[in-house]
Amino acid sequence: MVQPTALRRHLTNWLLPIVAVAPFLSIYLMHYTCDRGQPTGFIGYDQPCYVANGRAIFEHGNGFAYPNPFDPDPDSPVIYFHWLLWVLGFGVTKLGIDPGCMYVGVGVASAVLCSRLTLALVDRCSPGSGHRTVLFLFTMWGGGLFTVAALLANLSRGHSYWSDLTRFDPAYGWWFQSWGRNLVYSTEATYHLLMAAAWLGVIDGRWKLSLLAASLLASTHPYSGMQVLTILVAFCAVSWCLPSVRKPPIWFCIAILAVFLCFLGYYLGYLPQFEQHHDLVERITRGYELEPAALLLALPLVAAVAGIRLWSDFRRIDSSVVFLLACFSISLLLANHGSFVKPRQPIHFTRGYIWLPLCLLGLPALEQALAWLRNRLRPKPVLAIVAVTLAVVAVADNLAFLAQYYHRRADWGFFFTPGERQILQQMDDQHLNGVLLCEDHALSYLSAAYTGVRPYS
Repeated sequence: MVQPTALRRHLTNWLLPIVAVAPFLSIYLMHYTCDRGQPTGFIGYDQPCYVANGRAIFEHGNGFAYPNPFDPDPDSPVIYFHWLLWVLGFGVTKLGIDPGCMYVGVGVASAVLCSRLTLALVDRCSPGSGHRTVLFLFTMWGGGLFTVAALLANLSRGHSYWSDLTRFDPAYGWWFQSWGRNLVYSTEATYHLLMAAAWLGVIDGRWKLSLLAASLLASTHPYSGMQVLTILVAFCAVSWCLPSVRKPPIWFCIAILAVFLCFLGYYLGYLPQFEQHHDLVERITRGYELEPAALLLALPLVAAVAGIRLWSDFRRIDSSVVFLLACFSISLLLANHGSFVKPRQPIHFTRGYIWLPLCLLGLPALEQALAWLRNRLRPKPVLAIVAVTLAVVAVADNLAFLAQYYHRRADWGFFFTPGERQILQQMDDQHLNGVLLCEDHALSYLSAAYTGVRPYS
């Protein structure tokens, strides 16, 4: 029989992650209640292409791999495989699920699971904390100083306090520099779920979990795949050079290196053989540089608490600390790889992967700071004022992002008129799969997700 205390903790372990992810998933509620038109479920400019790629596996590919569905050439090579896209394509083409509903459904499930694993990471990095809920919510809701910097700029220039508070945040916050906000996108929620599982596996010594999660991530996303494999390979190398660090088993080091070599062979050896892939890469990797100012505004809060923790516990650094430092260092290096080689969307390696290791490293110091505030500040109203002020500053970036989306939700994402959705439904029902020439760029783009045609662009 389950004891009441154990049952209560089990329920908390799931209810708390759901509460933590709810503000980010509320964006979809805002999207579906927007009066601009018939909502699609796709709130970002690149989201329909993931479903389009998934459809192409079954409608233009071989049931395993796919060609570029936006290439009107019927002989476009079938060379791409990403299992997450296979899942999306299977749900749409084989189960008849609406493309937007399929995309959002996968995202909601991944977001809740990622939030749950994040709670597990918080528990491992700050065991026995008396402020578990606060530390977890800070990890999920915390950010940087983008909003504070914008507010100060407004004050100095005499502008409205609330004017354009997300302007310093890359792409107005849509590049997700902190952790929890990444769960807005279904794809990113899945990638971050797997990254969290890989990190948790190392910290817990569950090497099979880490290997499985890293392999799954590497086989569905090139950027995050490169990131997780580089982190794990680097940690294996560093751990065998430091006598005080718990070393991964030899089989794990060999296995993760083998996966890394296969990954490099696919992306750097096999795909570049095709001219179509080369042209695609050249088009999609232009720009997306990481501005140094973005890091300076994204990291100060978590860098401060991480620095305090490392300074105070310098003599008690264990393997989990070394691993988190490896996660931070490799992610930071990849986000700035344009300094060494031709850049390939450096900002793609941020996505909270630089922010989270610093946050987890700093949790013990944050725990001590919370205990100090509670014990030293009197009377209670003073404590409440200080606590609320610090909390608002900590979550200001995410508050500003959500407020921005609420006020501009009609400007983000894709919406149909009833006639447009009906036309695409008829095309899909008739299994049309030719080349579509459409003057409406948005409708042409969406046609690859909702039908089997290849839009000409």
